[in-house]
Parts: sequence; C-alpha cells; structure tokens
Amino acid sequence: MNFSLRVESTNIIDKTAANNIKFTCSDGSVMEGDGRSQGSYGPWSTNCEIGIRGIQTRVQKKQGFVKDDVALTDVRLVCNDY
Repeated sequence: MNFSLRVESTNIIDKTAANNIKFTCSDGSVMEGDGRSQGSYGPWSTNCEIGIRGIQTRVQKKQGFVKDDVALTDVRLVCNDY
C-alpha cells in the first residue's frame, strides 16, 4: 500500500492546500478520494507491505486577518513493519 497526496501550489487568490489523496492497495487497485481537482499529485510514497499503523499530519498556522488560511498541507503514514 502506498499513497499520493494532491496539493494546490501557492497562489495569490484562494489557497486550498491538500485537495485529495489516492492509495494503491495490495491487489494493485487504486482508490481515489472525492476531493477537489485543484493542484497536482505528488510522488507516490514508499510501499507499506503489511499496512498502516499511524498517520502524522501537517497543518498551516493561522495566517492572520488579511491572509488566506489553509488546513492540511502534508501527510506522513507510518507503516506496520511486523
């Protein structure tokens, strides 16, 4: 199992950050979320042979009154190696 996160690059108007995610399952099928189409998918993560045992997320700090806040900006999945 591995994944790829779709993230919108920084722009001037409305930033949306992470918009979608897709996973490759152990049988080779790909599952994609119902997220938005803005942005591009990043590289595939390394493969988790057995499964996932944890998730770490990165969120943007509050940007202040006049700036555009986004939420999720990155994801790290921790593999179950045993």
